[in-house]
Amino acid sequence: MAVQSKEEYALDLARDVLETLRPVYFVERDEILVPENGVLEEFGEARIRKLVEEKAHADNTVNLFNLVLHHIRGRVPKYLSDFVQPSRYINVKNGIVDIETG
Repeated sequence: MAVQSKEEYALDLARDVLETLRPVYFVERDEILVPENGVLEEFGEARIRKLVEEKAHADNTVNLFNLVLHHIRGRVPKYLSDFVQPSRYINVKNGIVDIETG
């Protein structure tokens, strides 16, 4: 059985993170957000770090974490323009508000 390289292991962890957390990477903001109750929440990197640390069981997870982030950023890039909605609607935590009708 072949030993898995650190790069291959990071790719496997990235796939696991993508399935578990479903992160979205916004290129313009260089920020990873994670959906929570239908809303994209900040601090996606912190949640990814925690998951990597839980799964890696290694002494030095910093380099591994950075490799995982690299893979995630390459697989889920999004642009803010992908989420543009008609100007009369505002996305809020519990739904969408039509600013013309309230």
